[in-house]
Amino acid sequence: MFGENEFRIIEVKPEPVSRVPRERAIGLVREYRGEDGFVALISDAVIERLCTLSHNSEPSEWLGILVGRVGEDVRGAYVVVDGVILDQNAVATPGSVHSTFVGERRVREIAAAAHCGSSVIGWAHAHYRCGTRFSGGDRDNQATWPAAHALGIVCDPRTPERIGVYRGPQSERLTRASASEPVHSDKFEASGSEVRAHSANLASADHSLPEDRDESTTGEYLRPSSGGLKWTQIVTDIAKLAFLVLTWHLWTRVSDMHARIDVLERTVQTLDARCSRQPTLESPQEPFMSFIQPSDEREQSNRYSVQPMP
Repeated sequence: MFGENEFRIIEVKPEPVSRVPRERAIGLVREYRGEDGFVALISDAVIERLCTLSHNSEPSEWLGILVGRVGEDVRGAYVVVDGVILDQNAVATPGSVHSTFVGERRVREIAAAAHCGSSVIGWAHAHYRCGTRFSGGDRDNQATWPAAHALGIVCDPRTPERIGVYRGPQSERLTRASASEPVHSDKFEASGSEVRAHSANLASADHSLPEDRDESTTGEYLRPSSGGLKWTQIVTDIAKLAFLVLTWHLWTRVSDMHARIDVLERTVQTLDARCSRQPTLESPQEPFMSFIQPSDEREQSNRYSVQPMP
């Protein structure tokens, strides 16, 4: 018998096994550069995590915070993104997402416990089939992060670039470095010997991937072809056009109804005014009776009166 404080196995699920080569499983590190030399270093593992969250939340958006490390060397300032923590209390729709006080506190507690030694360095969210460009609301939210190294990432896994990286309260969009440019190993001094060795050999490794790599090799992401994206855009444009035509048609019908109602109201007012000016006719019986009554009385008096003899 099991006690109330003892655990027992309910169900055993085997872990999924990936067929990706171990070199690629370690992942490349992508550089996103600013105009002043600032660099954001994001590993493929973090990018895959962002895309997984986006796929799982479709068609709604999602919201999370970025954890990482801030550094500075002879080449300038940089940040290393260690991971993303999903805000499960965020209120998300297909076109917007916003956090709550409870969710904000909870996600920071998880970040502090799961990523010891890392700091909250920004936020991330998804766009559903809207691209990786910041919206006006995204820029307003990014402006609330005053640090120059604060990152804002928007993810749309159905686009070729998959993520857009912004930095600082001015929402500077960082440019992704080409795959042929090496990532310097001295920016990973706090990451361990394995990461340092891997970063130092990224430039000459045989598993370096081109900029437009095929995401289907990971077994998780199947990027749609350009033809699919084109037809999706065409269908979306047709739907928008149909909505505009229907809206215009309804507006014209409503306007026509209002015009007819105005005409009827003016007609009723005109009729009321005419009726109020016409005099009221008196009954003709009373004047007639008053006119003939004296004659009847004279005839009645003449009928019974005695005339004197001449």
